[in-house]
Amino acid sequence: MKASQYLEVVSKRLQQFINPLTLQTLKSFFDGFNLGYVLARENLQFHDIPDAWISVVEIRGWKVNAFGLEAEMKERGMTEREMIDEYVQIEIEVWKLLEKQG
Repeated sequence: MKASQYLEVVSKRLQQFINPLTLQTLKSFFDGFNLGYVLARENLQFHDIPDAWISVVEIRGWKVNAFGLEAEMKERGMTEREMIDEYVQIEIEVWKLLEKQG
């Protein structure tokens, strides 16, 4: 199963995989997931993920900065659950991009 496909499954049952479900625990889950996938794939380097993440974030209309996206998301009036859902979609798109790149 491709990483993006696995994340699609996770996205449908987040609380089955992440408990308690908060923005911080979600980000920790993605850190571990990303590291595990990098270690399992010979043709992927850990620095490939931030490059893809920046591309996806910019395409989705967010400003990339050192503090993450939370401040901008809050400014736009998003709830924590909406922020979680957006982060999930970003990660799925990141992995789709990485899978396209080979």
